[in-house]
Amino acid sequence: MKTFALFALLLPTVALAEQKPFDLPCKTRSETVLAVRTANAEDKLVAFTSGGPCLRATLTIELRTSNGSLLYRYKRPLQHATLFEWDDASLARQVETFVKDLGTTAINIDKGKYTLEMLKSETYSESHELKAPSRDYLRLVASEQPFIYHPTYYEGGRYLVYDSKLRKMRIVIEWGL
Repeated sequence: MKTFALFALLLPTVALAEQKPFDLPCKTRSETVLAVRTANAEDKLVAFTSGGPCLRATLTIELRTSNGSLLYRYKRPLQHATLFEWDDASLARQVETFVKDLGTTAINIDKGKYTLEMLKSETYSESHELKAPSRDYLRLVASEQPFIYHPTYYEGGRYLVYDSKLRKMRIVIEWGL
């Protein structure tokens, strides 16, 4: 009987010691102010994880106006968003850094980097997909609105731009290997 009582007392301690990093809560949030619609707009890129342990958490990336209206939302299981070391004790910190960095990597994209000719070339057409008609793409590159970038998985991502003519965010390029 004493052995059972001792085992019952130690069981929670053993369970905690055996908990894997991917079983730990994975909840983080980051907001970055971006000028998406106009040069003076105070739009926000909001990125957060939710849904419990890291292995089952969801990554959400949103672009919102200064009054909170939704411009764009991307939602995906965190485990598909990027490459993490799932058994590393620093997993929660890795996820927090990734989410915070989304705001800084989203901006300062060189719109001239991807010319229409380059996107249609054999080299790029295998990994980069133009999501807007050519005429619209050229108009959006020439506009004052910045391209916004976010990863979609370890070796893939999306480029977005606010289309002032349509008054909405548009995915203009998706890439991935």
